[in-house]
Amino acid sequence: MPRMNRGGVPQKAKNVKKAIARLLNYMKAYIPMFIVALIFVIASTVFRLIGPNRLSKITEIVSGALPRINETTNAVELGASYEMAQIWRIVIFLSVIYALGLIFSYTSNVLIARISFKIGQKLRSDISAKIDRLPLKYLDRKPNGDVLSIVTNDVDSIGQTLHQSASGLIGSVTMLLGSVVMMFITDWRLALVAICSSLFGFLMMIVIISKSQKFYMEQQQRLAELNGVIEEVYSGQTIVKTYNGKEEVVSKFDCVNEKLHTSAWKAQFFGGIMQPMMGFIGNFGYVMVCVVGAILVAKGLLGIAVIVAFMIYVRFFTNPLSHIAQAMTSVQTAAAASERVFEFLDAEEVSDESNKDVELPEIKGNVKIENVKFGYDEGHEIIHDFSVDVKAGQKVAIVGPTGAGKTTIVNLLMRFYEVNSGNIFVDGVKISEMTRHQVRDIFSMVLQDTWLFEGTIRENLIYNKEGITDDD
Repeated sequence: MPRMNRGGVPQKAKNVKKAIARLLNYMKAYIPMFIVALIFVIASTVFRLIGPNRLSKITEIVSGALPRINETTNAVELGASYEMAQIWRIVIFLSVIYALGLIFSYTSNVLIARISFKIGQKLRSDISAKIDRLPLKYLDRKPNGDVLSIVTNDVDSIGQTLHQSASGLIGSVTMLLGSVVMMFITDWRLALVAICSSLFGFLMMIVIISKSQKFYMEQQQRLAELNGVIEEVYSGQTIVKTYNGKEEVVSKFDCVNEKLHTSAWKAQFFGGIMQPMMGFIGNFGYVMVCVVGAILVAKGLLGIAVIVAFMIYVRFFTNPLSHIAQAMTSVQTAAAASERVFEFLDAEEVSDESNKDVELPEIKGNVKIENVKFGYDEGHEIIHDFSVDVKAGQKVAIVGPTGAGKTTIVNLLMRFYEVNSGNIFVDGVKISEMTRHQVRDIFSMVLQDTWLFEGTIRENLIYNKEGITDDD
């Protein structure tokens, strides 16, 4: 039977920056495509930033043609005449740049979606290949649910962050910086009002992000722990029922589930509070700009066209704040997931055996175990100086209660684990001098569990053998 998980205690992310750097390095094959996507995102954002400036020109043209009252004579004065052709040229120009912005935005989303799916596929392929190179000791110490959580939840978190947040984050940063530039070009006084009123939001965002990272890491760890409990209980439900362990496993599930609920609630709380808070800060900045702008217009220091353009730029400036906050929340989740994924990919693999060339030309079947000592954990020996000599053709049964070491002997024979001391011989040759593939090729093992594959009974019986007739 597989041994139960010894870990599962959530820890704070060891090095988030390193995890993100590893992920970016992992993406290097897709960097050219990613750069093209980012160029399209930036171009689309720039086209949106040009719009308000052109709209202010329309307002300036129309407002200049409106009748005015001369404050000295109280006479009505006609405004300057204008041609509709001027307005139509601006309208056509705006239509073109907005259409180009839509095309660029759509193209960038398609490219980033393709990149995220490719990276998710590559991560899962690498994890699958990694599992084949890991020693059984590592997998025994790690619950199956934890590995499953890495393949599904963690890789999905990385893919979703790249898909949903990468273009949004770059676009929001571009929009934020571009709107600041355009605001200063339009009117430096209103620009300072907008920036100062939103500065508080920036500071709060930084504080929340720094405090909430540990909750996202804990959420991923607790989710993996819960998956481990579920997988172990479902796969071992016969044993649970046989030993009347339902209450114990339900209690364990409730305990782990409560911890997941607590960590997830804290993570979602911090993630959910950021967007409303940034929305409030954005609205506050909008109101301040409107108030100060109205005062400047009333004093004749500013034209109404500038206010029209500035009201749009303020929205362009404040909206990215909430988008950036939301994207940073996703980035934190992806950082925690990346750390777990790369920690798994960096796990120590089985030793290289390319230099071993010992082969048995003819298998007779003599198996000798000589003075073998072994323990799964360092300092905890469970097999003490065990020796047995089985001749070819003999039938030997190893019996004993659960935990006596029956499965352990099979693990040592098949080199799933290496002995601490002593030797195991097959036909006089140490199995440590043979490759694992050679050792496992000369043994046949029938497990306690019955495994049936899709297909007919005949296909299950012959499995991978060829040339088996129906009579056989």
